[in-house]
Amino acid sequence: MAHVDAFRRAEPRTPSTCSRTASQRGATSPSTLALLLWAAGRLRTQPPGWWVAALVEEAARRLPRLPPSVVATALNGVVQLRSYAVEPALAGAFLERAAEVLPDFSAQEVGRRGRGVAWCVVAVTA
Repeated sequence: MAHVDAFRRAEPRTPSTCSRTASQRGATSPSTLALLLWAAGRLRTQPPGWWVAALVEEAARRLPRLPPSVVATALNGVVQLRSYAVEPALAGAFLERAAEVLPDFSAQEVGRRGRGVAWCVVAVTA
């Protein structure tokens, strides 16, 4: 959580936090990678575009293997970040994958994650 707070407070360590998380993105678990994107999308202070691009590209590379809940979390972050740092084709890839895995959601996930996926579809197509 301290790393996320660094973005919010715009402290001097923010560049080093970004560099460290970007350089370790290949070793980051899928759920952590998705949560980083989701958190970055929720922050009032936007992280650097190069950082977002690096994490989105890593998530996109793993997209075919991500479980449904992780796809939904990553999609939410990508949609929130798309206006300034995400290539439209990559955002589209996340939407396509979400449509593929939606039938695999458990009954609980449909309620929690399904609404989020629906919001993302509306946000991108509006």
